[in-house]
This record gives sequence, structure tokens and C-alpha cells, in this order.
Amino acid sequence: DEVRLVAAKVLCRMGRVEALLEDTRSEVRCLALRVVACDGNQLWQSLPPAPHVDAIVSLLTDVDENVRRSAVRTLGGLGLVCMPHVAARLGGTNCQSRLSALQVLGLLGEKASDLAGEVAEILWDEDIIIRAAAVEALSHMGEVGQAHLSAANAPPRIDIACAKSFEHPVLQLAAHELGWTAARGGGGTVVWVHGKDNVVERLRSLRRGEFLSHIPGMGSVTAKVPLAEVLLSTGATFWPRTWCVPEVGIEPLWIGLRRGRRMCGQSVESVCAEAFANGPATIIVKPSNGSQGKDISLVQSGKDLVQAVHSLPKPAAILQQYIERPLLLDGLKWDARIYALVLATPPRSDIDVARICSGRAYEHTRFVCFLAMEGLVRLCIGAYEAPKPRNLYRSTSHLTNYSLSKFSEKFIHSQDPEDSDHGTKRTLSAVLRRLEADHVAGTNAGGMWAQLG
Repeated sequence: DEVRLVAAKVLCRMGRVEALLEDTRSEVRCLALRVVACDGNQLWQSLPPAPHVDAIVSLLTDVDENVRRSAVRTLGGLGLVCMPHVAARLGGTNCQSRLSALQVLGLLGEKASDLAGEVAEILWDEDIIIRAAAVEALSHMGEVGQAHLSAANAPPRIDIACAKSFEHPVLQLAAHELGWTAARGGGGTVVWVHGKDNVVERLRSLRRGEFLSHIPGMGSVTAKVPLAEVLLSTGATFWPRTWCVPEVGIEPLWIGLRRGRRMCGQSVESVCAEAFANGPATIIVKPSNGSQGKDISLVQSGKDLVQAVHSLPKPAAILQQYIERPLLLDGLKWDARIYALVLATPPRSDIDVARICSGRAYEHTRFVCFLAMEGLVRLCIGAYEAPKPRNLYRSTSHLTNYSLSKFSEKFIHSQDPEDSDHGTKRTLSAVLRRLEADHVAGTNAGGMWAQLG
């Protein structure tokens, strides 16, 4: 061993360091690493360190575990000269390389504290072994590392700096109920955002482990025309017959999301021919980006349908066959708002923000959906009658929107979430219990949730 070690030292001083480090025999690679660990500072006086440090860093993923361990120890003893080379491995896709790099930083200790921020982001990695290595590395980085560990172990927080003023109280209340904290700026587990420009701005500074309150591009996907096109393309059967107008889409972002797929839109005249082909029918017209019941209308003739579409502020809309015999509650139409949380794994830092906002960067992103086991039931304030020319305009009998009913003297406020008999707004769980107890339409609450999940 002593002879081999002396021979290796001689070869290294002759400039053969890289050749030894790249030798096919693992024992030779380990020997070269021993020489560098012992005589590294002396070697760098006659040899440029960068290429040789790169060669050592490449051994962090060596097939031989002994070589990997020797590379970690050697780099840990070289000090600051190896820091940039090791840091470059933290953001790679090779788990072994990242694990070994974290072990090196742990050996460097407080010398590596400038990289504590990058290591702290790895605390949110999907790989539990990588997370554990990040914790170990930070624990050796002195006060800076401990500060990052304390922040990671602190209660989650919501950054409400970009929230609208009327949202602040409810977000602060939600944070309090969850044992979280709400702060105005500085980032957080959840970063509250509004609008495309706001999303882009916050997305640029999003750190690993932080989530935007809205997935970029989701607003366009959930507008009525794009959502209808997706459902039509998948052959969904759980909803009424639907048409999209106009024939050519008008939303640039949604056109980008189509990526060449055939659009489902058609002319209003062709919809009329199909919708009324079998005689009288009731069609409900909904603007694509509408909300709060605005500009929604019911029509029963082709002439009225054309007029309704042409009178919309913007031409994009969906036209649906109206369900004339809905399930009523106390003689009133009702709907259920059911909530889901969709999470996307944080995008890689090398993905262009514009591609993320167009949706193209999420092609291979893993999405996870959580279904809330509670919902909100909204009731109309006007008694329901099957649609006829004399009642088509009575929006409060056909639409459940709170914005239409909240100022009416018929609106009933209910404070009891268990009350299924009173209130224009009720909890879904209470309504389902009532329907199940009354044996209405074979309602089974457990079965419904199972189907949705």
C-alpha cells in the first residue's frame, strides 16, 4: 500500500491526476483521491485546480461506493475551491449526485453557509433521503443553517401581499383556524395571487416549497368555452348537450393551449338548425367569461338564440340544452358547489415563465387533486316553473347566483350548517342527509362522494 501511495503521489506531481481519477480500477481512483486529500494544496500550486476538481466531483456518482465516499471526504477537505463545482450538482436530476453534494457541503460546514439558501429549498424535495441529507447539511452550517431549519419547521404561512383588501380578513381567519400565519410579503407556503400579470410576477420569485394560490393558466382553462371544448373532446356524458360559439375562438391564450387541436366552435346558425331540429326546445346562453349570472338568458326559438348571442358583450359563449325537469328542493332549483384543491409540483427553475403561463411547461408535471368532503348548496329565491315564454326572464327562478338573490327580501340567511330545511345557502352534507332520509331519487351520500373521488 505504501509503495502504491508513493507511486500515486509521484504521478500526481507529474500532472497525471486526471488520468488516475479516470482509471478503470476503483482501487486506483481511491488511491488518487487519497493523494489529493493529503497533498491537494501543494498540487494546486503547480496544477490548475478547476479541471481536477471537476474530475473529483464526477466521482460523486461513481459505481463504487468506496470511491463515492472517498470523493466526498476529499472534496470536504479541499475547502472553498470546490464550492462552485459542488453547488452545480444540487440542481441536477441525478439523486446520487445531489446526495453526495449535500454530504460534501455538510463536511464543509460553515464554509458552505453561502449555499444555505439553495440547500434549504431542497428541504421540499420529493425524495425523503435527499431531504434528510439537506437537513444534515444545514445543521452543520452554523447560525445561517439553523435559521433556515427553524424557518422550515415554523408553522406554514400565507403571503397575502397581493390579495385584495376585502380578502385579507378571511385569509387571516383561515390562517388562524389552521394554526398558520398570514404575512404581507416575504413569501410563504401559499403565495396569494390575482390576475395574469400578478401570477407572472410572483412566479419569477417562487421558491421551492412555495405554491401559488392559482395554477398559471387555470383561469383560461376554466372559462366556459375552453372547459366545454375539453369535455366535448373527451366524450363526457354527465352534462347537457352543449355547443360552443363562435366558430373561431377569440382567446389567444386558450388558442395556445389547444396546440393544434380541432376547435369545437360553430356558427350560431348551425346551432339553431341542430338545437331546434326536433321541434321546440329551451336553450340557455352563457358567456364564456361571464360570472354572477350576468348576460345569461333562456331562449326558445332560433331567432331569439341568434339575437341573444349577438347581444353579448363578447361573442364567445356556450349554448346548452336546458334541463327542464331538475331535482327540486322545497320547490326551488338548486346547485352544489364542490371544491377541489389541485396541486402541481413546483416547476423547474430552467423553465421559461412564458411557457409556464401558456401551459406548455406543464406537459410532464405531476398534478395531485384533493376533494373537499363538504360543499355549498345555493337555492333560487323564486319558485321553479318549467320554462315558458312568460317566465324565461325570471332569472331568480332559473339561476342560483348569490349576486342575483342577495338583495332580495326573499333571501334567507342561515347560520346553522346542520339545517337542511332553511336558508338560501346550505351545506351540501346537510342537504344530502335530507335527500337520503327522504329517499329522493335514490340519493346515497357515501356513494356520491365515492363516485366523485
